[in-house]
Amino acid sequence: MKLHKYSITGLFFFIFLFACHRDSDKTSLLHRADSLMQEFPDSALAILESIPHVEKLSGSNRADYAIFLTRARTKMYIHESSDSLIRYAVDYYKRSWNDERKMQAYYYRGCVYRDMRCMDLAVKDFLQALKVIPKESEHLYLGAIYENLAGCYEEQNLYEDAMRAHHKAHEIYIKQKKDDGLFYAVRGIGYVFMLQHQLDSALVYYQEALDIAENIGEDYYKSLITQHYYKLNFLST
Repeated sequence: MKLHKYSITGLFFFIFLFACHRDSDKTSLLHRADSLMQEFPDSALAILESIPHVEKLSGSNRADYAIFLTRARTKMYIHESSDSLIRYAVDYYKRSWNDERKMQAYYYRGCVYRDMRCMDLAVKDFLQALKVIPKESEHLYLGAIYENLAGCYEEQNLYEDAMRAHHKAHEIYIKQKKDDGLFYAVRGIGYVFMLQHQLDSALVYYQEALDIAENIGEDYYKSLITQHYYKLNFLST
């Protein structure tokens, strides 16, 4: 009877250790995906999608999984159709002292709402992300938040707000010396001028964006501006 008791205790202890090991594996996978996210979002996405039984994740692991998966999909231009995943991260971190995760949760829920064409909700989340962004995260997120705000304002025909947001992003990217971000900000200013039928002003900024694209030296950026530039050039003559 005593031996049987010890066998049962040992079995439960083994199950407990196995569960802890599995949880540890999932945490390690989350950390690995996070480390790859900036340069290799496709690899990060593959890791996240390989994690088994994500419905059993809880607490910070579940919240981080929601942020990381939404971030990877956003970077891979995969549009979301529901906020159910990222909403958990916002609910988890909104009362937390972890401003990095709190900012990311609001920012990526804003991206989801923008995908869903819920521009009012997207703007609220981007503005909330601005309120809590820590200094160490500004290099990656500050300009992007303003550019996303500008895009939402454009969709709502709020051109003055959009222009202010693009100019703010422009100012940030100049300080950060980020030519890729500067390209999008300058192109955005030109686009708002075009929406307001101020073609000469639009052409000036499209020309600047084309110059930046040529300095970057990647065909991708040139392809984003060339067609609009020549069309504007034709319409302005």
